[in-house]
Amino acid sequence: RIEELRRLWPIIGLLGASLPNQIVPGLLDVWRAVLVCEENREAVRETLGYVPEELLLPAERWVCDYQYTRGDAAKMGVARPEKRDKSKEQAQLMIFSGQAIQRGALWAHGFVLRHPTSLYLGCLLWSLRLWQSAGGTIGSQAARGHGQLRLYVLDGDLAQEELCQQYVEHCRSVKEEAVAWLSRNVK
Repeated sequence: RIEELRRLWPIIGLLGASLPNQIVPGLLDVWRAVLVCEENREAVRETLGYVPEELLLPAERWVCDYQYTRGDAAKMGVARPEKRDKSKEQAQLMIFSGQAIQRGALWAHGFVLRHPTSLYLGCLLWSLRLWQSAGGTIGSQAARGHGQLRLYVLDGDLAQEELCQQYVEHCRSVKEEAVAWLSRNVK
């Protein structure tokens, strides 16, 4: 049953799922991202298999501060409408600040696919492309421009276009069978 589920939905094969009567473990392990900086030189070497020979900048060079204001409740449409005093409006804006990693920083990151097949590789690559085309963000405050990433796949041996196309074609070819499987197995 699990193999049939994974064949019909390779994304479930990658990520796993919880069915009404069993847990389906995922086959994808995701590495923690490592900031490419001098302090992480050895971790970058372990992640990428190499490290640039040129001088890497220190981690603190990539940290920046930010400060924003939150609007008051009336601006958000949650306060009772009443006569507003413009002089008090500015005092009601709450200042908040924090730290972030600056634009231009590089991260080393990876995936390990247990029991890899061309279908699972295509699924992973296609999913990453969809995520990237939707803005490619991680973390919070994406609306303010935080957490936007541009992904680079560093594996010259992968036929990425072909793998993605095979995955998309597979999904189209099993669509009716997948819907029928759901009707039979998930109540």
